[in-house]
Amino acid sequence: MKNECEVIRDLLPSYISGVLSNETEEAIKEHINNCTTCRKILEKMNTGEINKSNIEGEKEEIDCLKKYNKKMKNLKIILILLILILIAFPSIFIIKYNYNINIMQSVSNNFKKIQEENNYTANVIEHRIDYQNKREFTTTSKYYYKNNKYKIEKHCENESFDMKNKDTYYYGEIDTDTRTRIVEDIKTVYKESRNYVYVKKGDLLRDIKNEIEIFDINLGFFNNIFIKSGYQVRNDRYNGKDCYVLKKGTNEGYGEFWIEKDSMMIIRSIQDLYNNSYTEKNYSITINSVKEEDLMIPELEGYKIEESIENVDEEYIELYKNL
Repeated sequence: MKNECEVIRDLLPSYISGVLSNETEEAIKEHINNCTTCRKILEKMNTGEINKSNIEGEKEEIDCLKKYNKKMKNLKIILILLILILIAFPSIFIIKYNYNINIMQSVSNNFKKIQEENNYTANVIEHRIDYQNKREFTTTSKYYYKNNKYKIEKHCENESFDMKNKDTYYYGEIDTDTRTRIVEDIKTVYKESRNYVYVKKGDLLRDIKNEIEIFDINLGFFNNIFIKSGYQVRNDRYNGKDCYVLKKGTNEGYGEFWIEKDSMMIIRSIQDLYNNSYTEKNYSITINSVKEEDLMIPELEGYKIEESIENVDEEYIELYKNL
């Protein structure tokens, strides 16, 4: 085992190079002050009597070791950061997907419950701008449903793609192949019939169902994750209501779903196709709001009454049954 002098002499080259810690330098100074032999060796080293090349060599080695240690330390930091990024990215992706899917599932589940209700009113207001054909119109559709009876009101400010008359009313019963259509503009009543039913249970809410179908449809495991997590979600207010806004866009346009937080139901949708068209729809549903008199056909005095029969091929009936 080395004695104190041997340890000090081993450290003298580093002492001369000035690479030791303050505590070690102080310990060497104290030893040299008390040890004549070690002090003389130090003096010879300083005057060049002992080959300084060894000292310089040691200094270079120490410098290289310091640089190497620094590089290794930086490399470790970089590797740790890369590992954290690799862990964080899928974690954030999964968190975002779960957040989006929870909103979508809540809307879908609430909508299914409303479809089973026996008394409700639904309103759909659509504002559409057709940039290419330079047309703009607003339509209002109101649906009344109670105990298998229904009434539909269609109002349009200007002629739209599917409405040529400003005010049209439909009366009927669920799962029947007859109904009454009243066209107010021309004071005409059509007693309509066909070889398949006009309205199935839940069809009165088809406008809303079509909007949120993407929430419930199974696109396959990876498509579900990438498509449904692709919606950007923000908090906003509309008509005094706090909402989640789900937005997805491309270079060609964007779409938005506005979900009221209290009811977790869609109340607004936007589809903007740049330089092509802009469509905005507003939705509202009220439970237990329909009275018997709302579903009664009014007096038709002064109206022209016509029979209307519409039959289609069996293959189309099968397609309709699967809708």
